[in-house]
Amino acid sequence: MENLILIGMPACGKTSVGVALARALGMTFVDTDRELEHADGRRLAAIVRQEGTAGFRALEERTLLAQGGSGRVIATGGSAVYSRAGMEHLRSLGTVIYLRLRYESVAKRLGNLQARGVSMAPGQTLRDLYEERTPLYERYAHWVVDADGLLPREIIERIRTRLAAGDGAPSHTEKRSNMSDLNIVCLDLEGVLVPEIWIAFSQASGIPELRRTTRDEPDYDKLMRWRLGILKEHGLGLRDIQAVIATIDPLPGAKAFLDELRATTQAVILSDTFTQFAKPLMEKLGWPTLLCNCLEVAPGGEITGYRIRTQQSKLSTVRALQSVGFDTIAAGDSYNDLAMIQASKAGFLFRSTEQIKRDHPEIPAFETFEELLGAIKAAL
Repeated sequence: MENLILIGMPACGKTSVGVALARALGMTFVDTDRELEHADGRRLAAIVRQEGTAGFRALEERTLLAQGGSGRVIATGGSAVYSRAGMEHLRSLGTVIYLRLRYESVAKRLGNLQARGVSMAPGQTLRDLYEERTPLYERYAHWVVDADGLLPREIIERIRTRLAAGDGAPSHTEKRSNMSDLNIVCLDLEGVLVPEIWIAFSQASGIPELRRTTRDEPDYDKLMRWRLGILKEHGLGLRDIQAVIATIDPLPGAKAFLDELRATTQAVILSDTFTQFAKPLMEKLGWPTLLCNCLEVAPGGEITGYRIRTQQSKLSTVRALQSVGFDTIAAGDSYNDLAMIQASKAGFLFRSTEQIKRDHPEIPAFETFEELLGAIKAAL
C-alpha cells in the first residue's frame, strides 16, 4: 500500500490518529518529529531554542527528504509545510491528508508553545501562525478531513471510507492531465519593479525616518500611521510626494522582464501602494494590471488617511484567484509578501533582505530578473 501522510497544526491529532490508523491498516507508523529528535539527540524545544527557526527548519527538511518506502503512515511536524522540497517529496510518496481544526480548537488544545517546540517567528502569535500555515496545509493536501469534534476512531473511519472509495493521490499520469494551464503571476511593485517610493521621498525631503518600509515593519497599518504623522509634522502633502514620484524610473531591466513575462503568461501587480502614487510608474512599465489601495486627501492636499481594499490584500487576492481556477505564482521582497508567496504553487523572494532570507530559507531567492524569469517559467 502507498504511504499516508498526515499534516496539520500542532495538537490536531496527527500522532494519535496516525498510530491507530497504522495499526488498523497493518502499516508502519512514522513520526518525523521523533525521527528528527533521534537523529539530532535533542528535543524539538531545545533545537528551536539553540538553532533558531531557520536552523530547525533546515533539519526538518532533511528529515522529510529522507522519507521513503511504502506501507507507512507518516505524521509530520506542524511546520513541515514550510519546506516546499520536503512537501513535494512527501506528495510523491503517497496521499497527503490535512487534519483541519478551527483556530479555537487548536488554541484550546495547545499548552505551552515553547515547551512543545513549536517553531514561531519572534513576536508571532498563535493566531498569526494559524493564519500563515492554513493556506500551506490546503495547498499541499490531496484531501482534507475536518477533525473538529471527532474522536480519533471517527477520523480514522472517515479516512478508511475515502481510501475504500479509491480516493487516494492521483497517479503521475492523472497529475499531468489535471494540471491547470490557467497560471497567473502575482508580483510586488516597490523593490521588485520600481524603487521604494518612500525611500526616494525620504532622500528628496531630507527626512531619514521615512526610509522605513515593509522590509522593516511587517505591520502595514502601523507603518502608514507613523508615516502620516511625520508628513503632518513637516507640513508635507500629496503633491510633494507626487513631484518625487515623477522623477522615479523602473529598476533597470524591470520593463523588459515584465514585457517578456506578460508575453508568456498572465500577470498582475499586487501592491500596498496607492492609486495617487502609481499612475506615472504604471505608464513607464507599459500599463500592467495593478491592484492597490487609495489615499484619503483633503482639499488642500494633506493626506488624512487611506483605504485598504481588503485585509491581508495580497493573500486575499491570491486566494480569490485560486478560488476561480487560477494557479498562482508569486514574487516579492518584503514581509508583507510572504503570505502570498507561501500560498502559491510556486513563490520566490526577489532582492530581499538578508534577514528575511535567513528567516525563510525554504523560499528560493533571486537577485536578477533573468533568474526570476527562469524560475517563473520553470514553474508554469
